[in-house]
Amino acid sequence: MDTPSILLGVAALAVSGWAVIQARGTAEAQTRLQGRLLALESARERDRLLHARRARLGAEITHSGHDYRLVIRNHGDAEARAVRVIVDDKSLAEHDVISLSEDEEVTMLGPGVDVRYIMAIVMGSPMRYDVRIEWEDDSGEPGRWRSQLRI
Repeated sequence: MDTPSILLGVAALAVSGWAVIQARGTAEAQTRLQGRLLALESARERDRLLHARRARLGAEITHSGHDYRLVIRNHGDAEARAVRVIVDDKSLAEHDVISLSEDEEVTMLGPGVDVRYIMAIVMGSPMRYDVRIEWEDDSGEPGRWRSQLRI
């Protein structure tokens, strides 16, 4: 064999070796990327399932003329159970402005449902109320919402 043929063969072997090393590195990088994508998709699916099992409660005060109501609404996709509404650190039945007895308080709200409590607002009533809502749902995590509401 002549020298140029040997050199060409060695060069071809070197290029082939380099191509194998590059292909292996690319395959490993793709495997890592696929693993990260799978983990991301798994996390998204877990979040989607958790969201479907979670209630999302909130409150607002509405009024029409002299009629004021405390509205508790479930914006979530799941039922809220053991719902407790606390206004100014008092249960609804204990609060002076809310007109209801203890057995009238709603303790379960389905998805998209709201409940309205009449507020007896008179001259001298506060303009602001601290409202806290606590509940249970299928997510397994306790639900909490808190805000100050103004009339």
